[in-house]
Amino acid sequence: MKLINIKNSQLAVIGGVAFLAACATTMQAEGVQSGWYVSSDAGLNLMPGVRGGGHANGNDIRTDAGMRYGLEAGYGFKLAEHLTLGAEAESGIIYNGLSSIKSGGAEQELGGNLYQVPILANFVMRYQYGKWAPYVGVGGGLDYISANVWSSGNGPVTAAGSDFGPAVQALAGVKYQLSDKWELGLGYKYLAALSEKLGGDIGDRLSTVNNHSISLSVTYHF
Repeated sequence: MKLINIKNSQLAVIGGVAFLAACATTMQAEGVQSGWYVSSDAGLNLMPGVRGGGHANGNDIRTDAGMRYGLEAGYGFKLAEHLTLGAEAESGIIYNGLSSIKSGGAEQELGGNLYQVPILANFVMRYQYGKWAPYVGVGGGLDYISANVWSSGNGPVTAAGSDFGPAVQALAGVKYQLSDKWELGLGYKYLAALSEKLGGDIGDRLSTVNNHSISLSVTYHF
């Protein structure tokens, strides 16, 4: 009886080890996604506020929740068994409606929009764990910013301005491997753009335009 129990225990241990080994093999079966790829993402963009004037008496411009659409193309370099470094180019469009402007302690409604076209180079580090691939990255380049105002307070206003300025970006997220070619992802991007000058009633200067976006992405590997 004891011999049977010992054999059953040994079989259970062997079976458990075999099961864990199979799981580990399955988890690591997915290879690192190196090579050329393209990715498209779309989601929500939030701007916590735009400071105009660059001084204590400058204008505080608030925006509504907007959208961000992006397109990336790059190449993933395999660094280690589960690690890749991607070098990619990114562009797209960011759109937010204007909400209000605060100047000299008084706040009033503002009608208009602000859109941006970033042109960036990103470096993205990702770790492949089974079908999942968390990633972090940084980027930099230029950001085209355009603002249009058609009302301020209760009166109509016609004002517009645009500018090209330097921009930096940080990004993080995770991707899930649907197949050998396709991935689905969820990511966060922080984009800070510096605008030297935007004319009209927006204000003479914008120190920093901050963007926080959360997007869903689809990636295709060649």
